[in-house]
Amino acid sequence: MSDRRSRAGDYYLPALGAAVVLSAAIVVIHHDSLRTLISAHGMLHSAIAQQFTSWWPASRPDDPFFAGQPLPYYWFYHWLSAGIGRVLGIHPLLAFEVLTIAGVAIVWLSGAFIGRTLGWRPGAAFAIGAMTFAGANALGGVILAVKLAFGKAWPVDDAQYLWGLTHPVMGMIRFNDSAALYGPLINFFVNNSSRALCLALSLAAAGAIIRYLDRGRWTALAGIIVTLGLCTAFSPIIGLIAAGARIDVARKAYLPRISLSGFFGFESTSLTGLFKSPQSI
Repeated sequence: MSDRRSRAGDYYLPALGAAVVLSAAIVVIHHDSLRTLISAHGMLHSAIAQQFTSWWPASRPDDPFFAGQPLPYYWFYHWLSAGIGRVLGIHPLLAFEVLTIAGVAIVWLSGAFIGRTLGWRPGAAFAIGAMTFAGANALGGVILAVKLAFGKAWPVDDAQYLWGLTHPVMGMIRFNDSAALYGPLINFFVNNSSRALCLALSLAAAGAIIRYLDRGRWTALAGIIVTLGLCTAFSPIIGLIAAGARIDVARKAYLPRISLSGFFGFESTSLTGLFKSPQSI
């Protein structure tokens, strides 16, 4: 039993340490750069959250732009943040930050869980969490280090500039994207957003699926249901993925195919049947 616990510690202790370090860094960034805490549209989300004055009943809030009209937006994130704010006695913006930190922990621990379930070494399991935050910009830290080494100054954020999504330093981790909006997924965690929790829960759901396929336990099945349910409540990303998969199937059947003949090398194909029934695909 002690050996089993020690093996688990090899995976989860580094993950917990990384979660603490990254969470602390996010909090520091938020205090140094207020606009990353407010995140351009934070006031709007705060206005939604402040409409929830109790845990129950959890009725649909009003649209902040149109008083008396129901909000046409997913609001579980705001309802939960409002409850956390009441319990801790903090502003909804800080409650959003608490949920973001929870998302950071979920990513690191889910990566450790997946790596251990697959039988990977602790270092490879640790890389799952790291690569999740890096997204499509895995060398961003290296690019930043090289720029600093060659004398590029660390950017200072304008505390009076509240309309923006990223800290200026994020523009230093890419060559031609000053805002660094494309590629790194860490942006979703530096800025308060339900997308961060949805991404984290997607990774947790992947871990539960892998566990179920490996062991077939009912607890893993329950984990799949809970993580996917929460993920859907926070953001419609699963629905978007499902729609994307459906469109991709249709695209392969209906969109023009590369050819040696035809206009610009493409065969002419009608797109009117793009969303026909599955039988026609």
